[in-house]
Amino acid sequence: MTLRTSRKPWQEPKKLTPAQEAANQRSFRIFRLRGLWEPARILTEGRREAVQALIDEELVGLGAEAHGARYARMRAVWAEERRAREELEAELPF
Repeated sequence: MTLRTSRKPWQEPKKLTPAQEAANQRSFRIFRLRGLWEPARILTEGRREAVQALIDEELVGLGAEAHGARYARMRAVWAEERRAREELEAELPF
């Protein structure tokens, strides 16, 4: 495997500022925490609730919306879309 080099070797690679690096790390941490939410569903009820509460607490600590609240909001949107689709399909003549 070879490493790709810049097509313009005279240019140095772009360096991120400390603020950009911190923002990238925060975003990736939020991404990873949200990814842990679904696998927690295979745990027993008490453990699942504890793990999901820890994930939500960590997300809120990072300044993001808690995944439980986010998921509930998304479910409400999906239910509204499903209701609208069923209403539209009921109006179709065939």
